[in-house]
Amino acid sequence: MKVLLTLSLLLTLFARHSMAQTCGTCATNIIDYDGSSYTVTAGQTLCIDSLGNFEGQIVLSGGTLCVKGLFRPQTFTFNSGTLVNSGSINLATLSLGSGKVLQNLVDGVLSISGNFTLSGGQVTNTGILNVRQTLTNTSGIFTNSGITNCTQLSGANAINGTGVLNTN
Repeated sequence: MKVLLTLSLLLTLFARHSMAQTCGTCATNIIDYDGSSYTVTAGQTLCIDSLGNFEGQIVLSGGTLCVKGLFRPQTFTFNSGTLVNSGSINLATLSLGSGKVLQNLVDGVLSISGNFTLSGGQVTNTGILNVRQTLTNTSGIFTNSGITNCTQLSGANAINGTGVLNTN
């Protein structure tokens, strides 16, 4: 009985883990180191697999960028679309206006060395979101059921959810 319970628990955890990392159909799938330049447009999905390490340039204009591996872009231009993270993302700054969606999933760690601004976009954080400087939340939807860390929080917009919010 104990073996069945343990096996059931492991299968449940595996199923939950694998479901959280589904990217859908990938037009481009990065499976190792890549320093190239890409533009992702509406209807396209660019995936960085769990063994992928991206350090090039990406323009996200209406499509989906799905990160399971490492995403440390030299340049990241986020015009519109969806950024889904269940890996590790390191950015200098991030600004989410209207038409921009960020999903930092349970296994995701998103680190921003500068400022993060939400001004009309949508953020769902169930992972870990680290903002080294100021998190400005003026408009849009911010749902946090994970851990959000920032040095300073500004803006009068609400942060919804049951997660942890740490400020210094």
